[in-house]
Amino acid sequence: MVAMAGATARPGGGGPAAGARPAHSVAGRGSWRGDQDAAAHAGHQVVDVAVDGADAFIVTTAERARDLALPPVLINAAVLGQVRHNEEDQTVSLREHGQQVVVDTLKAKSDFWIDDIDIYFPYDGFTPITLNWIDNAGWCKPGEAGAFLREHWVAERGWALINGRIPVNPHGGSLSEGATQASGHIREAVHQLQGVAGDRQVTDARRALITAGGFFFNAQGLTLHRA
Repeated sequence: MVAMAGATARPGGGGPAAGARPAHSVAGRGSWRGDQDAAAHAGHQVVDVAVDGADAFIVTTAERARDLALPPVLINAAVLGQVRHNEEDQTVSLREHGQQVVVDTLKAKSDFWIDDIDIYFPYDGFTPITLNWIDNAGWCKPGEAGAFLREHWVAERGWALINGRIPVNPHGGSLSEGATQASGHIREAVHQLQGVAGDRQVTDARRALITAGGFFFNAQGLTLHRA
């Protein structure tokens, strides 16, 4: 068994570790949909924001992790997927690319799936990628992710809360804290499962699903759980 024993971040090149700070937001709020709307109203392209930042993870055995200072988070399954070599960026359909490979393989390898998780982290570097991940993970039928988000949107919180209990990207995602190619999603998942996410902490969070990356070449999936 492999464990993540710690995760720290320095967005913007300085400041305290992420576990001790509020979610970093370039638009004044820590929500995926809120920053999408703000960017659209400002006339900007809805993509993730380039920042100076880095995340660091300690990956070791579960036995070693239990002796370290922070509570360990266990890696249940990890997958990287694509449908073909060298030409996947020429795919002709959003119904056949790396995301489907990741979801099918991760479901087969993992001991749990969306009905049993407490937090969901879809990559949001580009909004269509997020909608595709929501479709492909099985939260809704293909093409219905927009309606799904509207149905589960909590306006007073500024985020999506699936079925009233599963928050989506509680750290704000790439559209809020900046583009670190989903390492921020993994770091937030680790902090949530360690119970060190501060005012973003999801009560009794035990299992997380991360669907990182885009449509091709870098589509990735990860299931994590508390030790």
